[in-house]
Amino acid sequence: MTSRRHLRLVCLTLCFAGSVQAAVFEDDEARRAILDLRQRVENLRQAQQSSEAALQRSLEAVNKSVQSVRELAARDAQAEVSRLQQGILQLQTQIDGLKQKISELRGEKDQLQREISLTQKKPKRSFRYFGRENLQA
Repeated sequence: MTSRRHLRLVCLTLCFAGSVQAAVFEDDEARRAILDLRQRVENLRQAQQSSEAALQRSLEAVNKSVQSVRELAARDAQAEVSRLQQGILQLQTQIDGLKQKISELRGEKDQLQREISLTQKKPKRSFRYFGRENLQA
């Protein structure tokens, strides 16, 4: 009986040993899988950080570009305002010159009207005293 018991005990031990060995292999695989997953998570985290850094650099570059465009637009607008002011000043000078010329012409017109009025009011000299005979001679 003891040998049968020993045999049973050996059989039971071998059965349990096989399952223990399978469990050890399963633990190793699970650990490797966990380590792989951790590595993947770390890789993804690093990729995300580098993407965020690249995005931040791109955003800064865009902001610099926008600032440059605004500065150029402000300079162009200032130059355009300056050109328009010069044009307005030239037009105002021309308008003032034309007003002065109109004033001069009105003065001349008024003077000519007075002269015409004076010449019309002067008594007309009569040429009758010469007679016809004096005109033929």
